[in-house]
Amino acid sequence: DSFGGKAPDGVILHAWGLEGVVDAPMSRRNFMTLKETVHHLGHEGKELELMRVDCEGCEWSTFREWLQSGITVRQIMVTLHGSPKNEDDIFETLEANNYVIFHREADVRYGGMWQQYGFIRLAKEFFDRK
Repeated sequence: DSFGGKAPDGVILHAWGLEGVVDAPMSRRNFMTLKETVHHLGHEGKELELMRVDCEGCEWSTFREWLQSGITVRQIMVTLHGSPKNEDDIFETLEANNYVIFHREADVRYGGMWQQYGFIRLAKEFFDRK
């Protein structure tokens, strides 16, 4: 709760965290996959303007699920923690789904090990010009 107990008008806070399908069998309390969250909120088929992901490393195992959750996300802001062997997968997968990087910033508080990225989804025709 970063709003001091009361969210601003138009902002709804939900008291659960994001986990990947791979983590779901752990049966942790107050966690759902993105697809479960979308279903729980009745948002299937809707467009989300901005999704912010800062899940302390779960981004590496959940990024494909962001694209298969039943919603279309226009912008994704994500903190990438560390650098696993499959680090190129997230960039290649997002590009294959019409996302481009519009922002990148090193989090210097941690020696640049964490990177903030902004991706925006463009029309498919943008990529057809290659």
